[in-house]
Amino acid sequence: MSLISHIHGLTHADWIIKNVTHEYKDLDFYIASNSNSIIEVECKGTFKDPKIKPSRQKRSIEEKKKAQRDLESNGEKILYGVIVSYYNQEDELARFRLLDPESDNQYTNPFKLRIQSRLFFYLSLLNLFSKSHFLIALANRLRILKALEADQIKKLNSIPLINSRGKVFDFPISLDLHRTPLPNKDYIGVIFKNTRSDNYYFFGLHRNIINILIKQNFSEIAQFRFQPKTEKVPFFEAHIKNEKRFLTGQIMMSSSGIALGIFTPISSLLQTKKRRII
Repeated sequence: MSLISHIHGLTHADWIIKNVTHEYKDLDFYIASNSNSIIEVECKGTFKDPKIKPSRQKRSIEEKKKAQRDLESNGEKILYGVIVSYYNQEDELARFRLLDPESDNQYTNPFKLRIQSRLFFYLSLLNLFSKSHFLIALANRLRILKALEADQIKKLNSIPLINSRGKVFDFPISLDLHRTPLPNKDYIGVIFKNTRSDNYYFFGLHRNIINILIKQNFSEIAQFRFQPKTEKVPFFEAHIKNEKRFLTGQIMMSSSGIALGIFTPISSLLQTKKRRII
């Protein structure tokens, strides 16, 4: 998935999973769009079972494609069939096989798919740590986009999300009030404790994503991509469940703007250093 994302300029936000049905052979694969083409990826694998041959996996993918061919329309689509084989012998390396069967599926417009998948991706993530009113407006906009034909969605381009008073949303105050006070103000999110260790984790997003979602400029939504990076976070004070903690660590950001961090309490570091000295 990482390789194919790199080839086509995709991020986590572009991928959706197609539902599996039991009425006919279905492709339980990932689907994405780069605005010009629809990219489908189905992954299969074998592990510690020499009886399962890659040829069987290849036939499985081809059979599913044949079963779907009469049900769905064709368009600008690319399908990758990926087979990964792991072996229980230490001297055997994992093998990666890439197939290129004919493609077809229910999605017909690459640009509409890219907009929908990105809006749904960020709506789902923000719902994990925010109850901001602007998320209701975003969910309603997504429902409208799904209902519109591909040639009609341009009517909503650059029409921003508005609140109950008809005003364009500012950056939600609730996100600023409830976000973790990191030294780097670029991220919004939450810090929570690892119950099995002294570490704390951060999960969040780059704050520019919020402004992009509010403005609803489709070109900007379809094209934005962050430069992945890892940043050291110096000593800072965090209030977690009414408890004050002094933490330090690092945050990693992906091309989709997802930020993941791991922090260690200063007190734990001092205790570890003290034990080493003793």
